[in-house]
Amino acid sequence: MKKLLLLFTALGLIAAVVVQCLPKQSPATSDSKTRRLDEMFATRGDGWTSVEVPLGQTEAVQGAVEKTLRYDDVLFRQYTTTTGDHFTLYIAYWDAGKMPTQLVASHTPDRCWTSAGWQCDEIQHGVAVADREGVTRPGEFRRFTAAGGTVQYVVYWQLVGNDLYDFGDRFNQVPSAWRWLRDAFKQMFVAPPAQYFVRLASDQPLEKIKGDPAFDSVLSGLRAIGLGAGSAPDVGRQTTDDGGRRTERATRR
Repeated sequence: MKKLLLLFTALGLIAAVVVQCLPKQSPATSDSKTRRLDEMFATRGDGWTSVEVPLGQTEAVQGAVEKTLRYDDVLFRQYTTTTGDHFTLYIAYWDAGKMPTQLVASHTPDRCWTSAGWQCDEIQHGVAVADREGVTRPGEFRRFTAAGGTVQYVVYWQLVGNDLYDFGDRFNQVPSAWRWLRDAFKQMFVAPPAQYFVRLASDQPLEKIKGDPAFDSVLSGLRAIGLGAGSAPDVGRQTTDDGGRRTERATRR
């Protein structure tokens, strides 16, 4: 397993050099955001609050994260709901042409949380998060447990231009070799569009905090950056109700 991770890391570095050095066409969708992430998501409301969370426990760790991910903007915030529950929102953003798609896709909870000692106990694909206004585009759901028993319910997405990145119906501790090679080859000639990586996490099932004003505020912001269900004209959707969870399964083309 470690050898495979090292191999994909090496391939990623090579792909990054190639993507940065070769002359490329501009992406078909190159719109970059015009507002900072911390301005796009409210920090407090009637009965709820939020605080910024550091990316690492020390400045050295945070610096290493920034050096590895090379994002253009980032937001990591913990929210306290009106009922006292907590959830976190993490968003990293890269301008068009900045970061190879496959490198962004390699830094998911599947890989990073597992490497930090968390165990993945449940996997669902194509899961949409619902609030009073509707549902998000389908993301990847995971339930992780730490060594001490702490549980986190996680949904994550990667938005590449206007399209969702297709992680496949698999656990992505080791990235898909086919997708790595496909994306690396494609972006030798066409620069990647602007990208977002988004992660919602809570120690409570997300259904429990659905409808809370803090959660609704965050989902409203996610719709604004392109994660609303209506923003996915190229994704066929099938909405079901699985034991109280409203899910949206993508029909991949």
